[in-house]
Amino acid sequence: MRIAICDDDKKCIETASRYLEQIGEADFEYDTFPSGEDLLKVYRKSGCVFDAVFLDMEMDGANGINVANEIRGMDRHVIIVFVTNHTKYMQESFVCSPFRFLVKPVGFEDFKKVFFKILDRIEEDKLTLSFSEDRVKVRLLYEDILFLQSINHHTCIQTRDKLHTTYTALSELAAQLNTNIFVQVHRSYIININYIRAVSKSELFVRGYNHPIPVSDKYRDELEHKVFLFEERKRLI
Repeated sequence: MRIAICDDDKKCIETASRYLEQIGEADFEYDTFPSGEDLLKVYRKSGCVFDAVFLDMEMDGANGINVANEIRGMDRHVIIVFVTNHTKYMQESFVCSPFRFLVKPVGFEDFKKVFFKILDRIEEDKLTLSFSEDRVKVRLLYEDILFLQSINHHTCIQTRDKLHTTYTALSELAAQLNTNIFVQVHRSYIININYIRAVSKSELFVRGYNHPIPVSDKYRDELEHKVFLFEERKRLI
């Protein structure tokens, strides 16, 4: 999990950082930002990079709600936690769908409680895939991924507009994926069911990609079962 802490008060950043170090029970990393504009620069450059943002509501030079609204426009899934001195702004913040509010001064137990609520939400949703590419952390939305392919000693991840390459094994990435959305069809391929366009006995085609993808006997029954369940869910919605 990747966390951003954004506050123009250095002491508040130090407190939040200390709380995260005290928790230390989960697999996460965090970055700190002294202004909303610094945080937005990262979003504008790299897109959806954080799972959760602890955001000061009242910052000099940038209204935290405006910052949150711009972030929400780039990332529909990021969890936003507002940290505030005043509860009077809460009503107008609802447009960006905040997850929780923490009122300053924030105590450790309150912070820890929200932190583990965030973990629970991420576990429930499982809507992103994270990996390293050229020593840079990348986080992709499931809805953007067409398929994953194992080639030699690396894995290629084809999205709607880009091909990513990582040395993380296909099996390791598979452990992050929601099995209601992704299905393995070959020892070297995992497919996003949403993008399946056509299936034959030995291959399938996905939308946005012109080449056939092999389907092996070992995985054919599972593929047919997953596609059936997927169609049933769409019919019931």
